[in-house]
Amino acid sequence: FSASTPVLRRHPVNFKIDHVINSKMKVSGMFGYYYRFLWKRNTADSAYPPFPGQPISTYKNQTVVGPQARLTYTWAINDHSINTLVAAYNRTNNANNVTSNAQYTSKLGIPGIPTNCFPRFSFKNTNKNIQFMSALGVGCANTDPSESYVYQDTYSNVRGKHSLKFGADFIRYRYNTNEPGAESGAFTFHNTETSLPGFTGSTGHPFASFIMGGADAASRSVYLTEPGYRAGEFGFFAQDDWRVTSKLTLNLGVRWEIPLPKSEAWNRQSGFDATMPNPGADNIPGALAFLGKCSGCINRTSFQDWYFKEVAPRLGVAYQISKNMVLRGRYGISYGPPILNNFGSQNL
Repeated sequence: FSASTPVLRRHPVNFKIDHVINSKMKVSGMFGYYYRFLWKRNTADSAYPPFPGQPISTYKNQTVVGPQARLTYTWAINDHSINTLVAAYNRTNNANNVTSNAQYTSKLGIPGIPTNCFPRFSFKNTNKNIQFMSALGVGCANTDPSESYVYQDTYSNVRGKHSLKFGADFIRYRYNTNEPGAESGAFTFHNTETSLPGFTGSTGHPFASFIMGGADAASRSVYLTEPGYRAGEFGFFAQDDWRVTSKLTLNLGVRWEIPLPKSEAWNRQSGFDATMPNPGADNIPGALAFLGKCSGCINRTSFQDWYFKEVAPRLGVAYQISKNMVLRGRYGISYGPPILNNFGSQNL
């Protein structure tokens, strides 16, 4: 029973309602809810229950859920102009490393560690005469809810050979993370601690070191707060689909994005400033800078400045070579949203 994902359940639900106000106006609404549950494992050499059970197995549960909602208002201004206004909300909550291992923590007899989750045990081995599992247990559960609020207005106009489109949007991102790490400790056991001196390649066993309590390395995460990261961007765009001839069509467009400086909801961030005088080191340049307006803070809510150079041109060409053949080509520049790579966050 060692398949990569032996249990996977998905349950998407969507509802959509359209309401015609009059011959020129209509409103539509959509609501969706997504649920995904699966089994995972932290190490490839571990099997899923029923054998071995927890906490020996590194099996864990992951649940991803979230609603999505969208409201669209469409206004046909005249026979060649339409305006579309959209408001949307998206939320995803990722609950990972979920196990029932915490019930065994107090039975380990390790003094001074929290019992709200199970420690992470890793086994390292240089003894060529044995093979052994690489890990025991999973560690602490984490949850990462993220949200986005989207507002967009688009004006479309058809004029002769030109199909014009202009618009603007604003997206607000919220990401609250609770990733405590190894709050109950992370311990590494090596065969070295139980091997004969000078014979680490052929004697000793990491599990024997575990039984003896001879850890090769140990650490513990101290998680003091749950960061709430915030980001967003303004976007403005213009587009023209120009039918130059009966065979040639050009798609011309440009988008200008202005990302909001990333921030934390309560300014609970610090960063190293190589030019700031350090009062604890005779004002030598190089000190921690703290966000906020407190005593000793830098009176800012972000370490980033506003950036206005994300201009993204787009060009498309379609040419009908013959009745059954069309040549198409495109070029464009795009910028990633300001939420890639987990907001670039670290545990605070």
